[in-house]
Amino acid sequence: MTAPHLVACAKYKPPPNELVTESSLTVMEIQLPTGVEAFLEDLRQFRDFEDPSISHFELQGNTVIILADSVPSEDFLCVGFRIRTGFRVRGASKALFRVYEPQDKGGECTIQFSYQEQKLQRLCVDDECQCMTAACAAYRGSTDPAMTADKRLAETCRPHITYAYRVTVKSSAAEGDFMSYTATVEEVLKKTDTELEAVTLGSEVELVKKATCGLMDLKNNNQYLVMGASGSELSQGFKYRLPMDSEALVDIWPTACSSPECRDYVSQLEDFALTLQLDGCLSPS
Repeated sequence: MTAPHLVACAKYKPPPNELVTESSLTVMEIQLPTGVEAFLEDLRQFRDFEDPSISHFELQGNTVIILADSVPSEDFLCVGFRIRTGFRVRGASKALFRVYEPQDKGGECTIQFSYQEQKLQRLCVDDECQCMTAACAAYRGSTDPAMTADKRLAETCRPHITYAYRVTVKSSAAEGDFMSYTATVEEVLKKTDTELEAVTLGSEVELVKKATCGLMDLKNNNQYLVMGASGSELSQGFKYRLPMDSEALVDIWPTACSSPECRDYVSQLEDFALTLQLDGCLSPS
């Protein structure tokens, strides 16, 4: 059986009108979950050859520190190493991943992630970056008669889901290795992320997915229910970016139905939305 690996990736996107095509010194910090040990010798292959991609690595406590003299803008710089479980702990194992340039802490991104079978990538649009997992969002692009309002409410009220919106997609654009959909918020159903506190009816959001996530094909002028674990406000203000990664879910929200099944589906969506608006996510008694 192949040993589990941790893989981390970064890619530099220069600010507009900047001639430099790669970053300066970049630091990757991977905080290992409790009980997990790293095979640091695996990182030698990235350092000890004629054209190294990293210049230094070390373990500080339970955090792997990796230095790269530069990160390219054309391709992702990826490093990885094997891990093993030294001892088992109860509860979910989580890890922290940070990427930053020491002289530009404003570009730092930090994410908590499950180390099992995931990659992390640095998503950059213009000169702003955030982290997202490389896996694709769950996507339901057709009506599902088995999905009830109660089931959808249970999905939305999971603790890690911090937002849920009904949106209308207005346009789409390819952005390197990503696809970005610009959408308008039609209804705010859940909002617990302070980064998204100002999102309201009419706010503009960007739904960003990996270009390789082909199953999630959003159409202009269609409505969708989107929910996820994180988002960020762009520096120009009143515009927000939502990563469509493994922690996100997207459902079609039909606006024109020609079948009883579709009308029933929309009816349960409306019941779900009304329940959230009136009662929110009630804690179990």
